[in-house]
Amino acid sequence: MQALLAGAVLLQADVTRNDDDDRALLNRFEIFGPPTIAFFGSDGVERKNFRLVGFAPAPRFAEHVKAAFAS
Repeated sequence: MQALLAGAVLLQADVTRNDDDDRALLNRFEIFGPPTIAFFGSDGVERKNFRLVGFAPAPRFAEHVKAAFAS
């Protein structure tokens, strides 16, 4: 898994305060709540077909990441 993510930029937003800034961020990315993992290409465009919402066990998450980076 580390090798797959070696070239990725990982960003994490803590929106647990649910203040105006948090709600604006969620609205900007059309996220209804955490946990949500969104994948973006080098062009900055989200690859929405690879968005992952909710918890995923490690094997499922690994397969999802492989698919996202293979496309």
